[in-house]
Amino acid sequence: MTAARMIGLSMIAVFGTGCHENPTVPEDSVLFAAATFECGPADGPATAIYLMPEPVGPLPLSGAFVRVYVPVGVDHLTGSWTVSDGITDAAGWFHSYDDKYEPATSGSLNVTAVNADNSIEGAIDLHFAQAGHLKGPFKADWRPPTVVGCF
Repeated sequence: MTAARMIGLSMIAVFGTGCHENPTVPEDSVLFAAATFECGPADGPATAIYLMPEPVGPLPLSGAFVRVYVPVGVDHLTGSWTVSDGITDAAGWFHSYDDKYEPATSGSLNVTAVNADNSIEGAIDLHFAQAGHLKGPFKADWRPPTVVGCF
């Protein structure tokens, strides 16, 4: 079985069935991901990272995906970020196929590199009450922002 197929099956377990078997991505595989600019607190910069069980298409996304939001610009993103349902460094949501979403109850985002083209490398470890556990490395290509400007 190819690594891409194993990634897809692992993430489908989280995205499609909501099981609690802690599916993970094989260590030599990378999650499909994309990142973009978002409006942050007080109209400042923020970054959104989108993770899917298949290559990420144009933003905004349709279908099932996980979105991680960090209220800093991509140039300040390197480091570790706590994710939970309380006041933390970052936030995460599982978006299901029916346009419903569920916040992450706990977890982390670890950004190891932001490259010259703004692509982001790191790993996530997120827990969702219904959708389960998603853990693994990612490399997110940078996408043009879908927002025109912050208000």
